[in-house]
Amino acid sequence: MANQPLTVIVPIKPGQEASLRQVLAAIAADLANNAYFQIARSDRTHFLRLAIITDPDHGLRLLLTGNYDGPLVDYLQELVRLSPGLDDLWNHCTGYRGRQDFNRFIQAHAYKAQASYVAVQGESVGSIRKRRAIRQKLQQLLDLDDIADYVDHPGLKPLLDDLTSLKQPRTIWQGFRVLMLQAWQMIEQVFNGLCDLIKQIILWVLRQVGGILGAPDQPRLIGEYVGAEVDYERIRTLNEPEVVHGTNHLHLLSTVKRGRLLRLKIVLLLINFAGRHLFPPGSLSNIRSIHFAHWSIVDGGKHLLFVTHYDGSFDNYLGDFTDRASDGLNSIWNNVEGYPLAGSQDIFAFKQFFRNDQQLPSQVFYRAYPDTTVVNILRDRAIVQPLADGLDRPALDDWLTKL
Repeated sequence: MANQPLTVIVPIKPGQEASLRQVLAAIAADLANNAYFQIARSDRTHFLRLAIITDPDHGLRLLLTGNYDGPLVDYLQELVRLSPGLDDLWNHCTGYRGRQDFNRFIQAHAYKAQASYVAVQGESVGSIRKRRAIRQKLQQLLDLDDIADYVDHPGLKPLLDDLTSLKQPRTIWQGFRVLMLQAWQMIEQVFNGLCDLIKQIILWVLRQVGGILGAPDQPRLIGEYVGAEVDYERIRTLNEPEVVHGTNHLHLLSTVKRGRLLRLKIVLLLINFAGRHLFPPGSLSNIRSIHFAHWSIVDGGKHLLFVTHYDGSFDNYLGDFTDRASDGLNSIWNNVEGYPLAGSQDIFAFKQFFRNDQQLPSQVFYRAYPDTTVVNILRDRAIVQPLADGLDRPALDDWLTKL
């Protein structure tokens, strides 16, 4: 099942901001049982946020963004079902014509992502939750006192020794079949090795391109960043909803430099290809904390919107990027206004740019599996999937009846 990013930006009607903020606060206070939008009951939503954003040219607007499973039409139908107060929420926005027009309204204001990254592609909300539940059940089973006594010597080891001693000799045809399977596995390993080598070569080329496109405008001007004055109250507001060990989020709305739009599109095209096809699951440039990320060029090319969901703290997240993907960062954001002249190497200015100058707060933030990190998802899949792939349910049922 495909994971898709969603980005919708809708103008807010004049004089409606205060009322809309009240509705969003009610949603955030109880994501499952509020009177407007019960997103916590969704079976398709990985992450979702609602945020009021503003800029001098467009005024106040409502941002809806996140990641979901399946076709957009089906997902929007689910959102309608989960919204007893759909009209009470979206009537604050220009152009909304009622529940029956929600699909058209959202798609009319949706933006395509020029680049996106999914840590574990093809995993639905349901599969992530199910694997986690199975792994927890297995842990509970193995934690039982009698199981612990049994798996310890002299419980399980003699049983395994007896089982291995019962192997039957192979016939000539069975031996030939095993030989052919081993030969095929060797061919597959060689082919996979060639594919990995090609991936590494392409990644090396892209990193060289990123180094050229991401070269800082003035790399020696570290510590001479000229951005907005630090707003400590705003930073405190951004810090409040974040947790150190759970999943956090951020979104940035940046102004594209004049004459840099084409260059930005090329960079995002390369990043989109690399993110989808070159990196192993759960690792973007060896960063293992990112669930989802996407970049959308909005407002006719004037702005770049970046949305991401990640594990751990903001400082650790940006620290990982500056340590392992500084060329990629620079190649994107040196195309927007206000980026440090020395690039991400100027770590203090870099964090100030993201945190103080660019990051926007969300009024509503939902995460389907808040305590499950990217590493957890990969671990659960490694534990559960071999069992699922190796079991034939009819044969298992027949075996159990013989006990």
